[in-house]
Amino acid sequence: MIVAESTIGGGSAINSSACIKTPDHVLDEWAHDRKLPLFSSPDYVSAMEKVCERIGVTHKCVKEGFQNQILRKGCENLGLKADSIPRNSSESHYCGSCCYGCIRGGKKGTDTTWLVDVVNSGTVIVTGMKAERLLIEERRESL
Repeated sequence: MIVAESTIGGGSAINSSACIKTPDHVLDEWAHDRKLPLFSSPDYVSAMEKVCERIGVTHKCVKEGFQNQILRKGCENLGLKADSIPRNSSESHYCGSCCYGCIRGGKKGTDTTWLVDVVNSGTVIVTGMKAERLLIEERRESL
C-alpha cells in the first residue's frame, strides 16, 4: 500500500527541518560559472538572513529526532564527527514527527509563516487547482 498526501506548505511542511545555507563554493559557481551575479551580491546574503530569521532557524536543539539520534550514535561508534544541522523550529521544540508534518505546529515551515503572512494581508489561497499554462506578458506602465 502506498499512502500519499498533499499539504499547503509543500516541502517545508514535510521535511526534516534541516536549514542548510548554500555553501560558498556553490554560490561562487552560480555567480561566476553560470553568470548569475545575484548569488555573489549582498542582496542575496541579506535575503537569506531574512528568510532564516522569519522561519526561526536555530543552531541548537535540546533533543534530536529519533533518526538523527541513531545517525549520531552510528557516527560516534565509527569514530566520525557528527555536527548538528540548523533547523527551523525553536531550540526546545521536539515532537518526533516534524519530518512527516509537525503535529504541534512548532516547525516554522511555509504553512506557519509565509502563507499565514499573505493570508493576514488579504490574500486568498485556493487549493485543488491545476495550472494548465503560464502566461507571461510584458507590462508597460503608462506615463
